[in-house]
Amino acid sequence: MKKLISWLKNIQIRQIVSAFLVGILFFVSTACSGANATPGATDTSTTPSEELKYRFPDEESPAPVVEGMNRNTDVDPRRDTSATSAKAKALVDNAKRNLKVTGDVGENIKRTNVGEKAAEAAKNASQKAQSTAEDIAEGTKEGVENLTQDAPKEVSNTAERTVKGNELTRKVTEAADDAADAVK
Repeated sequence: MKKLISWLKNIQIRQIVSAFLVGILFFVSTACSGANATPGATDTSTTPSEELKYRFPDEESPAPVVEGMNRNTDVDPRRDTSATSAKAKALVDNAKRNLKVTGDVGENIKRTNVGEKAAEAAKNASQKAQSTAEDIAEGTKEGVENLTQDAPKEVSNTAERTVKGNELTRKVTEAADDAADAVK
């Protein structure tokens, strides 16, 4: 600790100022230099078409030259998008037809087949209700059969338990009376 204190006393103010100035000079010279910050940065003296000729010497450029940051479009011109465009146009036309509303209510009903759809929904609902009713009837029938089979067994078991319980009660009462007589 004494060595540290003596070293701090020996440091002169001019050494601190000179170290500070060297640091500032380092930061300013780095920030204000004209050199490229990224190694291997491209030379901006070539035009985009010259770059594409260098990259694709045997064929035409796959993408048209577009000025800007990336210098190319995002779409590959070799890709055939006509089928996709036709499908998109058909979907748009279909949506427009669906949105078209005529003044005649009867014509709208014919066009949308509401009557057929309602009849089909009613038929499906009646079939489902009939199926549910059949399932309930079958479940009830099985439950009644189980009760008729198991009820006599349960009644006889309950009667046996009742008789055994009555006997046990009588024996306990006798034992209590005997104990009371023995204590007297």
